[in-house]
Amino acid sequence: MTPSLIDRWSRGWRGPLLAALIALAAALPGALALPVTDRDEARLAEASAQMLETGDFTAIAVDDQASDRRPAGVHWLQAAAVAITSNAEARHIWAYRLPALAGAMLAAAACAWGGAALFGAAAGLLAGGLFGASLLLSTAGAVDAPAALLCAGVTLAVSALGRLYLAANGGPTAGRRIKIALWAGIALAAMAGGPVGPAAVVLTGAGLWLVDRKAPWLRSLGWGWGLILLAAVVGPSVVAGAVNGVDGSAPSWPAFGGSGERTPGFHLLIAPMMLFPFTLLLPAALTLAWRARRETAVKLALCWLIPSWLVLEFGRGQPLGGGLIVYGALAWLCAAALTRGPGLMSLRVGAALQLAAGTLWLVLVLYAGLRFGGGAAVAWCVFAALLLALAPFLASAGMQTGKPWRAVTVGGLLGLVAHGAVLAGAAPRLQPLWAAQRAVAALTKAGLDPRAGVTPGPVAVIGYGEPSLTFALGGLTEALTPDEAPEAIQEGRPAIVEERQEAAFLRALQTTNRRARKVGEVDGFDYANNSDIRLMLYAASR
Repeated sequence: MTPSLIDRWSRGWRGPLLAALIALAAALPGALALPVTDRDEARLAEASAQMLETGDFTAIAVDDQASDRRPAGVHWLQAAAVAITSNAEARHIWAYRLPALAGAMLAAAACAWGGAALFGAAAGLLAGGLFGASLLLSTAGAVDAPAALLCAGVTLAVSALGRLYLAANGGPTAGRRIKIALWAGIALAAMAGGPVGPAAVVLTGAGLWLVDRKAPWLRSLGWGWGLILLAAVVGPSVVAGAVNGVDGSAPSWPAFGGSGERTPGFHLLIAPMMLFPFTLLLPAALTLAWRARRETAVKLALCWLIPSWLVLEFGRGQPLGGGLIVYGALAWLCAAALTRGPGLMSLRVGAALQLAAGTLWLVLVLYAGLRFGGGAAVAWCVFAALLLALAPFLASAGMQTGKPWRAVTVGGLLGLVAHGAVLAGAAPRLQPLWAAQRAVAALTKAGLDPRAGVTPGPVAVIGYGEPSLTFALGGLTEALTPDEAPEAIQEGRPAIVEERQEAAFLRALQTTNRRARKVGEVDGFDYANNSDIRLMLYAASR
């Protein structure tokens, strides 16, 4: 793709639309092909399904246990998507992923929209395309609705804030529609992640205030009606999340820095892999950020990037997807550096960084195929590995020969195909990773799936607590101890017993004079716990 072609496609609404389509192409294969993943996605989807089944849209729960006490907005969006395109009983996970897909598309479009105002239309399209095709956002767009929607809200809000900031500094005028976009972005971010998203926007504004030592433009953001709009949109979701319809306990808000141990430097270390296949532009982006730090547009990008990044690094361990709230700023700087012409040293360092990131992904993909896959999975992994090896090589060669636009286009296309091959081709065939789905298939084959209406439910589950099993069985599961399981067997219900609980389960059967027969077993790998597992399937003796 040449600069003239980029200019033609980036004008007006075409730039954001094309960026959104790139994000769609990157995330859709995984959204359609991947089985439901543990744990957060499965728990989120099951809670949304139970909302539809019970009609109680304040209860964020899996079975009778509270799932979380975050705002209920993401659940409502999932429930609406399922009600329109599918039904709760079918448990089609692709329907629950539609809000994540929409979030990734909106994030890419907003990045292009904001980048066009700051750095020009061509740079805006490039930024949106880079962001939409990046590995982290495209993966979130497939399986992580809260992260994708949080990212979309923050990117939209900061892009609108940037346009208002430019208008106050001699740029194009920004009217009420820009202010509505600002408050709509904040509301979306708050619905998806609580205070995390609004805090990132506030930190951006505070950074600009600190750097300029004045911020008169802050007074004209539409605070009165904006806060009313925010309360109207977010208020019901927050109240529902607080009440939670289960135990009425107080909300447990997700902290900006996440939870768990502090891991300073983690997001910095992982950024080259998460921005792949455009890692080669990172050194040029950092060089531009330093040299042009006093420019209005670059200053805004840095005030978005630096404060939130520091909080991510030095707060408590933020989930990987949390880094998306600042990746839009990186995309802006990468695109601006490319349109202005990156220096030779930046290109060489970027080429080395791209090769290193590509090599790491190649090793991980091949390891997954050999460790967990059979013939078809290994073939897909080899195909993806070849693309992952070729993408940085061709992109780096293009950079070295003075054709950065071609390098980015070729590297991006190969990276997109490789990502699709991994998520849609290889990953679903890594059978040990999908133990829950295989256990349900084994129950169905044995005629023991309670959804068929022949065997009573719910299925007793002993020692295996992954929510993907509950989702796959349509919510018809009940977690029991080994001592409680004989009663379920007596009622004619099937049981799924984790191997380490099997001996206790059999002793309980013997003690209570119950009889059961083993109808199958499933070997797998519980990636949520990083351990091998074996599930035993039992039914009442005839």
